[in-house]
Amino acid sequence: MSLNINALHYPLVSVKVTAPHNPELAIGAICFDVTYINTKIANMLNLSNSQIAKQIKEAEKRFVNYCTRFNVNEKNFDNVKDKIIAITDDGVATGSTLFAAIEFIKSKNPNQIILVLPIASSDFKIKGVNKSVIVYTDPSLTAISQYYKNFPQVKDEEIKKLKSLKINSNL
Repeated sequence: MSLNINALHYPLVSVKVTAPHNPELAIGAICFDVTYINTKIANMLNLSNSQIAKQIKEAEKRFVNYCTRFNVNEKNFDNVKDKIIAITDDGVATGSTLFAAIEFIKSKNPNQIILVLPIASSDFKIKGVNKSVIVYTDPSLTAISQYYKNFPQVKDEEIKKLKSLKINSNL
């Protein structure tokens, strides 16, 4: 059986809304007009509405900065309507950025959303996708980087190259 795949690759910006005193801990995320707040984490940290609002404002600035640097525009995603969309990430700890990204993509009315992850916490639950493929789950996951031999920050130039990637394959 031969399957012809002609797919475009779009980097999707989803930015963590960080905890006030821990920039590694996501209390939520932003992806274009979608703002997701994990109320369980925010309540556990006893954050006030004003603290959350301040963290959202900081995340919005980072979001705009990333979109500008990588020329990512919401209109880039208008053509996902009625398509099968695969969303992937290097791994999922809290899931905040993924939740915001999925909600944004759902607003564009794709035919299906498939989530593909190499690593996630074993208690990670996702709604809003048609199928998920998670290669490895771990109940003691604390940091995605612990599952990679080499986990450097991706340079801007690499992201810009990926943005123009077009996948053509005959499977």
